[in-house]
Amino acid sequence: MTTNSSNGTISEFLLNAGTEYFVIDVSRTRQIMDNQEFFECELNQQPFPRPRQGHAWLCVVFWNKQLNHEHYIWFIKLPVDEQSLLMPAARDQFLHIVVQALGREMEQMQNQQGELPENPFVFAPSQQLLADCNATIRKHLGVANRPELKKAIDYLKAPSVQAWDNLAVQDISDVAVNVDDPQIRHAIEQNLEVLPHAVNTCLLSGLESTQLEDSTIDAILSYHSRCEQTLAPMLLRALGNTQTAQVQQYIHQLIQSEQSLDVETLVVIAGRHWHALIPDVSGNQQALAQYFEKLVQADASYALFRGIFADLVQIPQLRVFVLATLRAPKQSEDVSKAIASLFEQQAKP
Repeated sequence: MTTNSSNGTISEFLLNAGTEYFVIDVSRTRQIMDNQEFFECELNQQPFPRPRQGHAWLCVVFWNKQLNHEHYIWFIKLPVDEQSLLMPAARDQFLHIVVQALGREMEQMQNQQGELPENPFVFAPSQQLLADCNATIRKHLGVANRPELKKAIDYLKAPSVQAWDNLAVQDISDVAVNVDDPQIRHAIEQNLEVLPHAVNTCLLSGLESTQLEDSTIDAILSYHSRCEQTLAPMLLRALGNTQTAQVQQYIHQLIQSEQSLDVETLVVIAGRHWHALIPDVSGNQQALAQYFEKLVQADASYALFRGIFADLVQIPQLRVFVLATLRAPKQSEDVSKAIASLFEQQAKP
């Protein structure tokens, strides 16, 4: 299969410009995509694996060793269709704007510091996302740690005797992405519960891109069971890339509990722990059904249900199971009403 774009794909554009590159999928958690997987997604040979809100949210990192060692970052969101395939017309329009403004030569990109011209497919990352991506990029490329990392580690080891307000968001993100360092891991496990809320928020966001050890998982889940409500969703977010049996079992327990779940926790489950909603090998869809029950309990207007249904149905691994709930023979009256509201909304002009 070939692309109809005169500029080719983003992958081809970057290769033709003489750059090396990689892509971080920031749609849900932060995951570095295999370049071949991204290329196949661009060619619509496979659906985009983890879209969010109808888009693939991407952090594209590229550089040219022949010119200098500067790394450039593009934050791009590209729409996907109902089957989670990238829309070629949008990608082509994005490239057309780039080529017109910057040309194909990497020297011109450098003169612009790699910045993209005004473009409907570009998004501005939050300070937290930018810091987390910078930390992930440095870790992935093996770039030397920033000098400020030591300061942040020293704080984590003794948060009760040191001030935290001289730490930058980037310092905490750097610590989080290096959680495989035993001293950092131990400091987090020992002091997680005494860190100020602002520090924990940054730290837990940074942990999203990592695979955590069992001991760190234990510390996070233990804290989640008794922490303040505003921090609970962030603790679950930190486990977004750690889809172990232990984590999925914990998510199932939350869904199955008689207690209601707050909206933010329900959103985090859909955004980061959607794997736990996939039926088991026996085809048991109980977790997904119970999750939908929690949604209608949390919002009687069914707006939350409609929004998350529309989001989950675009995840390729979940799509068929989410659609199956539309014709499930056994479901509560509230879920039936929520499903009816989906069709009512679609029928509106």
